[in-house]
Amino acid sequence: MVECRARIPAFLGVEAKSLETALQSLEIDPEFYLGRWVQLSALNLLDRLAEAAEVGEPALRSFGRPLWMMAALARTYARLGRKADSEALYMELKWRAKREYLGPLWLGVAALAAGEKDEAMRLAQHAHAIGDPVLIGAKYWPELVDMREDPRFQEILRAKGWT
Repeated sequence: MVECRARIPAFLGVEAKSLETALQSLEIDPEFYLGRWVQLSALNLLDRLAEAAEVGEPALRSFGRPLWMMAALARTYARLGRKADSEALYMELKWRAKREYLGPLWLGVAALAAGEKDEAMRLAQHAHAIGDPVLIGAKYWPELVDMREDPRFQEILRAKGWT
């Protein structure tokens, strides 16, 4: 529930409130992984990228390298100009996808961060084709802002009736 309370302000463009709510949740439980993810996302939205990386790196070690956190951190690295780090996270996810199911939309976020724009859009189109439930937040999730700039992703949103 706290994760939802923290993400909603980010959807509405109130990034500072999103960060404040994430930090409140972390005061209650410093090991709350969704709180860390929201903190990472909010710092990205506020363009506090170095801080976002400082949050994301230990979070990956602590929480088992969840796909959505890796994708968000790959985006952070890309925005920081740390292309090799962004590519490394994407490559790790590609290898994991050979052994386990990884949601295509989140994998697409990491692909886009690594500079693989066509692959990112292919993954987004696949997410649409299979009914990936992550698409529910496609119009608003902060991590998808870069994808929303691509006309192919806009077509997915139109097909869903969300534009």
